[in-house]
Amino acid sequence: MKRPTVKKHALIAVITASVLAASCTLPVLAANASAETDSTSVEADSTVESSDNNASPVVSDENADTAETIGNEEVDEDEVSPGDEDAPSSAENTVSTDTDEEALHSDSAQAVDEVYSSDKEVEVNNQDENSPVDDSDETETLSEEELAESGIEELEANKDWDYYINDDNKTVTIYEYKGSATNVTIPSTLGGKKVTEISYGTFNNSNVKSIVIPATFTIISEGAFQDCTNLTSVTIPSSVKTIEKYAFSGCSRLKTIALPSGLTKLGSGAFYDCSALTSINIPSGIKVIEESTFYDCSSLSSISLPASITSIGNYAFHGCGRLTSITLPSKVRNIGEGAFWECSKLSSVTIKGSDVVIGQSAFYYCKILKTVSISGSVTKVSDNAFDSTDISSITFPSGLTTIGSSAFSSCPLTSITLPLTLNRIGEYAFDTYEATLHIYYKGSSAQWNQISIAHQDWEVNDTVYFHFSNQIKAPEYKSITQTVNGLQFNWNSVKGAAGYRIYYCPKGGSWSALDSTTGTSYLWTGAKNNTTYYFTVRCLNSNWSVCSESSACKTVPFFTAPKISSMSNASKGVKVSWNGVTGAVKYRFYARPKGGSWKKIADTTAKSYTYTGVKSGATYEFTVRVLNSKSETVSAYRTGSFCTFYAPPVLNSASNTSKGINLKWSAVGGAKNYAIYYCPKGGTWKRLATATGTSYTWTGAKNGTNYTFTVRVVTPDGKSVVSASSNSKNITCKK
Repeated sequence: MKRPTVKKHALIAVITASVLAASCTLPVLAANASAETDSTSVEADSTVESSDNNASPVVSDENADTAETIGNEEVDEDEVSPGDEDAPSSAENTVSTDTDEEALHSDSAQAVDEVYSSDKEVEVNNQDENSPVDDSDETETLSEEELAESGIEELEANKDWDYYINDDNKTVTIYEYKGSATNVTIPSTLGGKKVTEISYGTFNNSNVKSIVIPATFTIISEGAFQDCTNLTSVTIPSSVKTIEKYAFSGCSRLKTIALPSGLTKLGSGAFYDCSALTSINIPSGIKVIEESTFYDCSSLSSISLPASITSIGNYAFHGCGRLTSITLPSKVRNIGEGAFWECSKLSSVTIKGSDVVIGQSAFYYCKILKTVSISGSVTKVSDNAFDSTDISSITFPSGLTTIGSSAFSSCPLTSITLPLTLNRIGEYAFDTYEATLHIYYKGSSAQWNQISIAHQDWEVNDTVYFHFSNQIKAPEYKSITQTVNGLQFNWNSVKGAAGYRIYYCPKGGSWSALDSTTGTSYLWTGAKNNTTYYFTVRCLNSNWSVCSESSACKTVPFFTAPKISSMSNASKGVKVSWNGVTGAVKYRFYARPKGGSWKKIADTTAKSYTYTGVKSGATYEFTVRVLNSKSETVSAYRTGSFCTFYAPPVLNSASNTSKGINLKWSAVGGAKNYAIYYCPKGGTWKRLATATGTSYTWTGAKNGTNYTFTVRVVTPDGKSVVSASSNSKNITCKK
């Protein structure tokens, strides 16, 4: 007869002799045999070293031709094995007190855990004497003494399931599925005993698609169905009360699952990375959504939380990218760290509970989360709680004491209402975009100053304003007008105000008090070109102290008004030139007849424009304004630039007469005087004369010399040319 062997690198380890010495009752292992046989446990006493045959384990093998012998005696299958109910027992081998029994129970449980978690598997082979034994390094042969100490009683056999008998000797736990079926119903009994549990990794690497769990189960153990990537359907009986951690984690094709109404525990990570799970209803017996329960359930779009829920664990719904809204029931007191981190389609959250703590990064990067409704109260908003969301407005009822660092970082927050209970604000709590932020505080400015406030970027776009209770109404701007001399402010009068203080801030700078006045208007002449400013005004009391909220902020980009540098009549109109303004994108050119209305003529990037919509003899006024990239006027405009347009004369003829060269031209509307110019061939232009009519004879021309002539309109005193040159005429003098 060959000895039983122990196979390494499998699931069950040989139980150590130190534990067996405590006389514990060990689970009976089910091996890969061809038939099932009932077995009982072996009891041993650490104080007695048994040497009789009844202390040795008996192994049944229906395939063996004869009963095997252990020691010098032959044991028949019908004979009594140690541990049978009818077997004689001795006081030496019996645990006699409840106290000892309880002590041994603890050691027994530990031994089972060690068996379960080991990297070895016990495999008992009953072979006939002629069977070869694998003497490789993968096996070790047990001596009779070692086998007796191992505590293995009898192995059960089933073609589809490996299991062991639990301590109560009435139930079994399955630890491996060996079958190939894709639709599996877990048996309710094996070896005549109830199946109550499956252990970690039972279905590892299987192709199981659907599983029916029997009503004998009350618990689904840790990792029971972990990484069953083909699993699409699970039927859980109403008898199940507990689902342990990671029970279904990694079941990436599981779309829906019905949890029994009597369920009282849902372990952490139970549905971790179930990426196909679309919806789930949580039974009312669940009080806590534990850590990472639905982590990265990226298809989860709907979940109903019962009124019994008191806490949302850390990262419970992290990465649930299709979840659009969530309502947290009135008993919820804690929203854990990263609970809804990167729920990218979450747009609304309703918090019904009182004294709720919102954990660090609880809603971090919920990039379209816009609405947070708090019907109860929140005591703490932890660091980065709403970082990188789309919240623009939020109101906190009384009870809030703490806002953590960067709690609303990278939010387009424009309005936040804070209660009198607030006593701490972490650094950069309201690090906003370029939006104007209004903070409404349910207390006075003196009470606000008592709050512990870490460093803040109040000057992000320099548009953060505070509104306190029990103050008179803030002024309202009527207008801010750009003038040639600066910026003109106008606001309404406020009842109870003794004066007003104007504040300004250049973009990228800091706020400063500009001036105080008893009036309701102010001209600021110190504005700098190409600078954007923010302005607000507040009321002052009789002590000249601020006693109101800030007015709504006004943003004004200031540019110096362009100045016209020259105007000249061209052949077809008036050419107007002006100085360039730093920062101007374009210029808008305006014109009007003297005494008429302004008309926008054109937008241009140049610093000059020729206006052709003129009539000879008419006077026009011109001005220019600066435009920004949106084609908005961002400067004042200057007046007083007038020009009278005269069309150039038309030189009709140049002819020789007995007295000299005679020139004739057409009259120009509004013109009274004309200047005649000549240029001898190869020479330079010179002014010849001024005439009041439309002809002139030059008697000083030299015979035989070739000349070119032109005519222009001049002022009555003849000093200034006011038109372009006429066409030219060329002639050789012949006397």
